[in-house]
Amino acid sequence: MDDEELDAITERVLTAVGRNLLIYQYIEQQLKSLAHLSEITFDLNDPAAAHRKRQAELSRKTLGQVSRTWLSEILTTATSEEIWELEQMRQIDTTRPVAIVNFTISLESDDLASRQRNLELVVAQRNALVHHFWIEFSFATVADCQLTLDTLRAQRREAIAVSDDLDHALTTIEHLPVALRAWMAQHAATASEQKPMSPPAATEL
Repeated sequence: MDDEELDAITERVLTAVGRNLLIYQYIEQQLKSLAHLSEITFDLNDPAAAHRKRQAELSRKTLGQVSRTWLSEILTTATSEEIWELEQMRQIDTTRPVAIVNFTISLESDDLASRQRNLELVVAQRNALVHHFWIEFSFATVADCQLTLDTLRAQRREAIAVSDDLDHALTTIEHLPVALRAWMAQHAATASEQKPMSPPAATEL
């Protein structure tokens, strides 16, 4: 009976491991989607090329790397006006028609710190699960398995909370591609000239 009970709860632990790995992979994809949109400069004569290049760059980044992009380049306590002033200092190639698209999410400092703690915790838990599972957890007894199962379930709830926050950000900015196409169409005549253009540099959400 004890062996059957241990086998049964071991299967439940392995299922929980798989569920957690999937949510961590989903968070990585969410962050890569946000990072893809966060800043991109492209030639108006071939905008798709810049997106392909950006996608290739992001495909090689780890969860930890894209999480740092999210925390250091997208989330900010600066206002739109402050970010816009910084954007005016950017060096732009004026020999070709280019567009610069980026966005930031302005937060209060406490809110930013909270999101940073939550995401860094989830990244650390993911790394422990992937790289140190046999050190962190035990299958020796039913009690060990139950403790492991409870821990994995708690970590999944924390990961889902982070994922929901990222989903909200993605939903908020999903209008950007449509807005960008409209902006490009509106300025098509100007784009044929040598003068570079830039839409608003930051969006306060």
